[in-house]
Amino acid sequence: MKAIPLVRVSQLLPVVDFLNQIGSPTDRLLEQVSLTPTTLDHPENLLTIYQGSTLMENAANREGLQTLGFLIGRQTLLDTFGTIGKILNNCLTLFDLLTTMEQLVRLDNSGEHVSFRWEHDSVWWQFHYDYDYLAHGSNLQTSLYGLGMILV
Repeated sequence: MKAIPLVRVSQLLPVVDFLNQIGSPTDRLLEQVSLTPTTLDHPENLLTIYQGSTLMENAANREGLQTLGFLIGRQTLLDTFGTIGKILNNCLTLFDLLTTMEQLVRLDNSGEHVSFRWEHDSVWWQFHYDYDYLAHGSNLQTSLYGLGMILV
């Protein structure tokens, strides 16, 4: 039996905040992925990664924003991500941030891990997935969300 990949509710909060800012019907979008607005009251709780990525894909399609995930990621502050965000926000250097993130990402997302490698003047930041990444439709918005956060 395969494990169901989970993420913290805190990862979804910037998405819902952004959707509220642009006037998207967030309650309806949450309902489409079997979530209620009260789910968002507990940022350290878990939900399936499929619910989060499907919410973002549905919202992007509804709003006609192909780069929705990236736009959300660009305006997301680390503090938004609860305990892990606070730990990352206390990193003093980019190197410290990336190595800390490499160690902690599994606490926030059970279906993904990252590796940080450097060789001479090059740095490699790789995402690895412990589940069939495309089995439940597109995850483009989730990838763009992560990219937007890294490039802030």
